Amino acid sequence: MSNTIDFEQQDKEYIANTYGRFNVCFEKGKGSLLWD
Repeated sequence: MSNTIDFEQQDKEYIANTYGRFNVCFEKGKGSLLWD
């Protein structure tokens, strides 16, 4: 869980807020499949 919180904090700090965003953190991906 702390990794998700760390990612959200980094996202707010480094990504420009130019459009609406969903609070989603993907755990893994393979090809076009994503797991959250």
